Amino acid sequence: MRAKAALSATAAALLAAGAVAGCGSVGVLPQLDKVEVPQPPPGAAPPIVGADEQPLPPERRKAVLTRLEAESGGSGGGGADTLIGRRLAVEAAAAGTPLVAGNRVTLLHDGPMVFRAMMAAIRGARHHINLEFFIVDPVGIGEEFAELLIEKRAEGVEINLIYDAVGSKDTPEAYFGRLRAAGVRVLEFRPLNPLNVDDIADWNPNDRDHRKIVIVDGRTAFTGGVNLSASYGDRTTNKPGPRKEPGPVPGVPWRDTCVRIEGPAVAEFQKTFLAQWRAHGGEELPDARFFPKLPMQGDAVVHVIATEGTDGPPAFYETLLSAIASATRRIDLTEAYFAPPPAEIEALAAAARRGVKVRIVLPKITDQPKVVFASRTNYKTLLDAGVEIYERRDVVLHAKTVSIDGVWSSVGSANLDYRSILFNDEDIAVVLGREFGDAMAALFEEDVARSDRIDPERWAERPFGDRIKEWVARLIQYWL
Repeated sequence: MRAKAALSATAAALLAAGAVAGCGSVGVLPQLDKVEVPQPPPGAAPPIVGADEQPLPPERRKAVLTRLEAESGGSGGGGADTLIGRRLAVEAAAAGTPLVAGNRVTLLHDGPMVFRAMMAAIRGARHHINLEFFIVDPVGIGEEFAELLIEKRAEGVEINLIYDAVGSKDTPEAYFGRLRAAGVRVLEFRPLNPLNVDDIADWNPNDRDHRKIVIVDGRTAFTGGVNLSASYGDRTTNKPGPRKEPGPVPGVPWRDTCVRIEGPAVAEFQKTFLAQWRAHGGEELPDARFFPKLPMQGDAVVHVIATEGTDGPPAFYETLLSAIASATRRIDLTEAYFAPPPAEIEALAAAARRGVKVRIVLPKITDQPKVVFASRTNYKTLLDAGVEIYERRDVVLHAKTVSIDGVWSSVGSANLDYRSILFNDEDIAVVLGREFGDAMAALFEEDVARSDRIDPERWAERPFGDRIKEWVARLIQYWL
């Protein structure tokens, strides 16, 4: 979005100066050509917990795995050595966190829908509201949120907000000052000015908090790609927009995806938020106030994966590669900024070559043209392998979702580019279950119906000028 360009420019300048911690010189930047996904011991069962974070008894766990196996088209008995059992054991090993059973998950697929659901939950808050956003706009929906948060604080509801210093760099301090004056606790994530950092050794302007999380009373959580931004002011269904590709986006609606989660998995989001709050200077918030007893709410199994900036592949990326490698029927991927390392391109191509139906929906209109040109450098490899590529018309596509075999789905903040994989703090929710998978499939088909499919023969004849732009974007994609 509007802050991504500023972030890219800031990061590029710092990298060029050799000032970004953990990155070193350009000559030693990690390329991630091959990623070794952590493997559990043979026969290891995936850890699955339920209410009160208690491990499911063996028979309950087997029943969950049997159902998921059947929903994914398998015929195994739900043991650790079945396809679904092995897949989930690898995923848990990569992330180091348990899968959580007994959740109700609702798919939300445009900004106004997301904000209505969030604000309804906030209005009903009785104890606390925790919010974590990359971008907090001071106008439009940002102003509406501010008014509502101030109102809830006056009712005695505890409110804690984390915002990113780069993502919200255009938001005046008066906006956050007004919230603080009302009693809202506000934490700026990694200030850009080193004078505002308690310990200069911790100053790392290239590490950004790209998460989008809202938690209400420890019972309802939201996550996805939606920032608290005025860009989502219009619905994103059939409103026409400019056809220039890629180009300016004033007046063009944004299409994004978010989930609302109710059930035991909400505690995992709460842990993620509180860990971030404490790690970056927030005052002490006693755990006992934030973890109510959470009964089972539905059948969805949820795996919450939160990662921090690193110099190697994070858990969400290892999880995705593992899921792609184990896909047997189909992979549907929707991505706002698709400029991934070679390991993912090869994984998608390999899946298509072994007979998996692989489809990718990417932006035609974007706020970041360089990323689109970088993503197009991968088209030939994917098309040659049999991958279907579509470019979404009429909206700025900002969603980051994957659905595999109709039963494994992910929604979150992480883009498939070097910045999300190596630098940003991100989170995703992996949702296991046919009901949610069907909702994801229906949304994907809507996007495909409003997209232009890339024809391999016509693509091979694209203008030379576009090829030059792609080549240049490819050279700098690490910093985009």
